[in-house]
Amino acid sequence: MSEEGSYSLRPDSVYTVRFGKKEDEVTGTFRGYTVIGSETAVVIESDSRILYIPAAAIAFMALVEQAPDKKQNAANDIYYG
Repeated sequence: MSEEGSYSLRPDSVYTVRFGKKEDEVTGTFRGYTVIGSETAVVIESDSRILYIPAAAIAFMALVEQAPDKKQNAANDIYYG
């Protein structure tokens, strides 16, 4: 949680993500955001694979391990890496 009381995904944190119609589930390291076509996607690294999960397909994300606090990019930046 930031000082303003808002929440955001922190790169290098570990999350469990449930997504898709069949509700697939993966636990991995959040690397950032990217754009696929006109949609925003969450980038998760798991088992040496990079997964691009469209934000609209995510049913939930559970924080497993919080990364240390570092300087954050602006909330509206779309970035990866």
